Amino acid sequence: VEVQTKMVDENAKLETKMADQKREFDKYIKMAWISIGKRHLGSVSSTISGMQSYSYAAYVPPEAKEVLIYVAGYTGYNARSQSVEVTLETSEDGVRYTKYFYLYHYPQDAVAYNSENMFFPVTRDRCIYVWYPEGKPANNYVLDLYAIGYKQ
Repeated sequence: VEVQTKMVDENAKLETKMADQKREFDKYIKMAWISIGKRHLGSVSSTISGMQSYSYAAYVPPEAKEVLIYVAGYTGYNARSQSVEVTLETSEDGVRYTKYFYLYHYPQDAVAYNSENMFFPVTRDRCIYVWYPEGKPANNYVLDLYAIGYKQ
């Protein structure tokens, strides 16, 4: 009976340890993101000064909680030095989730690159909104948006 009691106690400890390990694993899985490759959402137009929208609905499953957006930009020769600030945003129920991206032009024969990965909450409309807070910038740059992953 004593040996049997010890075995029951050891099994209970082992079950508790396994349950703790499963909770830790589940927590890790929730933090990890799932890659979907590089899915082009579109190129941000430098000729439009208003808000532009880009849908990721075709690439991110309904159960996703966050979407990982890759923003890639490059600038070329510009007649004068000029900054290009871009605002990226989603919103849900009156709460805005805003991030910023920055590029800079120079009056020289050179190309500059900048990129960033940004997590946004998945919202009902499943879109990223982009605009230039300081108005339409010079035309000699390209900014591309990609969905590259998500979190569940």
